[in-house]
Amino acid sequence: MKLPKQHLLVIAIFCILILSTSCVTFFEETADIDSPVTPGPAGGLIIARKDGMCFEMAPASIEWTMVAWGDEDTRIGTDLYIGSGLDNTQRIVNTLGDGNYAAKLCYDLVVEHNGEVYDDWFLPSADELKQMRYQRNTPGFEFSRGYYWSSTEALIGTKNAMTYGRGDEDYNAHNTAKSYNMANVRPIRMFPCDEE
Repeated sequence: MKLPKQHLLVIAIFCILILSTSCVTFFEETADIDSPVTPGPAGGLIIARKDGMCFEMAPASIEWTMVAWGDEDTRIGTDLYIGSGLDNTQRIVNTLGDGNYAAKLCYDLVVEHNGEVYDDWFLPSADELKQMRYQRNTPGFEFSRGYYWSSTEALIGTKNAMTYGRGDEDYNAHNTAKSYNMANVRPIRMFPCDEE
């Protein structure tokens, strides 16, 4: 039986909407990034180096659980690549303002370590968060089970959230509704460094 073009269009739109909001999202590998895990100056771990910048994940003691991403009716306009998390976070905070949401918690974070103060934290982009996932079996690398928010938007009304497994378990990246779903938050920071 041949379906009319109108039916095919409706089916195609339905599939796009359903698949993009509830199914697994796959991100491309970041093979061009050399990421030996070393201690960072703020007490966390360096999880990536790219274009003369180091990306440091906050220590395991700095993590929030059961946090909302933010307003699901507001489209911010964010990116997913490594190096975009800081700009994403600033856009989110500038748009949403005060509150107790993932990007704002990271943005307001101040860490003192070895006599130095670090106040340049942000909510990682999807690819920055993925880079953290690659290090999950590294000694000293700790994550809770469950989802972690990224600063990367998917379709209107959703945000990418990733779940981390332990050991050899897989992880999946999901598009998760911003305001009523809760997830974990682990901030990162970036700073100039020599690439190794």
